[in-house]
Amino acid sequence: MNERILVVDDEEPIREIVCSMLGAADYRCEEADSGVSALAVLGSDPQFDMVLTGLMMPEVGGLELLERLNSAHPHLPLVFMTAVHDASVALACFRLGAYDYLLKPFEREQLRWTVRTAFANHRQRSSADTKSTLEMLFSARIAELQRLVSSLTHADKAALESGLRADNDYSSASKACTIPDEIASVLGVSAERIKAMALSAKFHGVGHVPVLRDILFEPDKLRTDELTLICQFQRDIYQTLKSIPFLAEAAEISYSNAERFDGTGHPRGLKGDEILLEARILSAIHSLQQATASTMEAKYAELQREAGRKFDPQVVEILLSMAKKVSSS
Repeated sequence: MNERILVVDDEEPIREIVCSMLGAADYRCEEADSGVSALAVLGSDPQFDMVLTGLMMPEVGGLELLERLNSAHPHLPLVFMTAVHDASVALACFRLGAYDYLLKPFEREQLRWTVRTAFANHRQRSSADTKSTLEMLFSARIAELQRLVSSLTHADKAALESGLRADNDYSSASKACTIPDEIASVLGVSAERIKAMALSAKFHGVGHVPVLRDILFEPDKLRTDELTLICQFQRDIYQTLKSIPFLAEAAEISYSNAERFDGTGHPRGLKGDEILLEARILSAIHSLQQATASTMEAKYAELQREAGRKFDPQVVEILLSMAKKVSSS
């Protein structure tokens, strides 16, 4: 192994942790505290195999660094590590040729898998492969998911949950499953379906490039080829997960999470009651948790504006009623 990786971030603790994690896996890491420093290092010593960089940095940010590397070092793969959970930004990174978009905080195995996959995809691309970095990344994630699932049986439920945890950005899974239970009970969802919904919430990000999952709610930001690719990726994940008996119902729910109540969603264009109720509940919950508005009142208003378009109005009404009750208690 012993590939050289330049770790770029303006926070020293982040650089040290990342270098420690990768060093333990026999990668050779060096640090740069800014995009400017990274360009200087690469200018004097271009013999690196990868750049692992933050996104939001002064002077030369991650996107500008990627653009400059595309010109000066076109064969050097780059992976972003960032706390910016913005699908449009992630999409811009992939369009410029980024090999992955790793959301902070991440676990050691998630980091190592990301780096291994980026190197494998780079070798594949270097051998005259014409796939985009996004397409290669999707293929790698599906292959890894299929490999793991094919090795498991019904008796391996705990192993599956443990093995897939690193791919799941829904880090507040326990919290995400508590509120939907209450809403589901009000709406008359059976106890068995509530369990399936909880499992779906836990595995909401399995196999995905998590930040890109939400872009399906805004398909106008995607090119036709990108929309087709992401929808196919959704189908592949669904087909893989539903092959496990105890995940079949959860897979159905997860597959419907990006549908819109007005029927303009993806990947199947389901409308209203055609969308599983459990998926409608989780969709509204997830949107509220990921909303970028600065206050809870603004987040509630944002959710309410989309009632009848993105979200089931009845679910939104009950969710907001419960949320406000909790905040006032």
